[in-house]
Amino acid sequence: MWDDDSAVLTIRMTTDAALEAARKTISLSGTSLTTAYELVEYSRVELDALADRLLSNQVEWAGASGIGGGHYIPENRVILEVDPDYKDAAKLIAAIEGLGDPRIELELIEPVEGWVPESRMADFQPYTAGAAIDSSTGLCTLGWTWRRWSSNQVVGSTARHCANLVWSNNGTYVGTVFQSNQSTDSALMSGTTYSPTVFVGGTPSNPNTTVVRRVTQIDTSWDYDDDVAMSGRTTGLNVAEVKYATYTLTSCAGAYAGLTGVLMQTHVTAGGDSGGPWLTTQTGTGYVTAHGQHFGHGCVSGNEGSFFIKLNAISAAQSVSILFY
Repeated sequence: MWDDDSAVLTIRMTTDAALEAARKTISLSGTSLTTAYELVEYSRVELDALADRLLSNQVEWAGASGIGGGHYIPENRVILEVDPDYKDAAKLIAAIEGLGDPRIELELIEPVEGWVPESRMADFQPYTAGAAIDSSTGLCTLGWTWRRWSSNQVVGSTARHCANLVWSNNGTYVGTVFQSNQSTDSALMSGTTYSPTVFVGGTPSNPNTTVVRRVTQIDTSWDYDDDVAMSGRTTGLNVAEVKYATYTLTSCAGAYAGLTGVLMQTHVTAGGDSGGPWLTTQTGTGYVTAHGQHFGHGCVSGNEGSFFIKLNAISAAQSVSILFY
């Protein structure tokens, strides 16, 4: 457990023997970190599993849903939170108390007044990929979160052809573009904080969504007919099939002739989606694999499908790496 304020690394173990072994290992490592040691009752794996089981199966064991919380590491306990004014509060509280489990603590909470979930149309720091971003003259979509190789600075991105420099979301400042690259139609922005997460969901008639997924890996190789999804401010989440895994725009693209990326079989996107994330979700976890950043569409009859830039090309051109959760 790392404490930023004190710069102390705390090693926790569930037995004296394990704690002593950890002390010996650390002493031989030559680390300059300040370390502390604590004996705790329960392991992180045990409490993570308990929290997951209870919070994901509330109706089965509590008779209703509405419990929040999770494994709170500092207290070495699973915290289960209930709003006492919630319609099923009495049932939930009784169910939690009935568990009689010393690993669990019940907390009665006071909801934050005026709370609303973050959404792609009204996001909050740290900003999430797929959020709607606005400028004085245009609309685009926030791209992935990156880490710069030169400084480890965490930055956001969008498409370069989203020409404005200053961007906001729902009237709140998101960032200012400080570096761009035409060969990958990419622009990096800074000024606030950005998250290794992405909005998924939404439809063309209602592109907004509150569903946020962790970004845990990158993949820039595809085959013909592979399904890839784009999550943008105008059309929401759309899935298309790959037509050309590597495609170069012709002269009809004007200033962007020669831009190389992935061409889809259909044109599922629209204006305002530019800069947004192309992705797939992983079976079981729902975590996101990042694939590309949206440009627009092809300009040749028969090849006018949606078109995005591979992330490895942006990474090399901008000297950045995708930030993972």
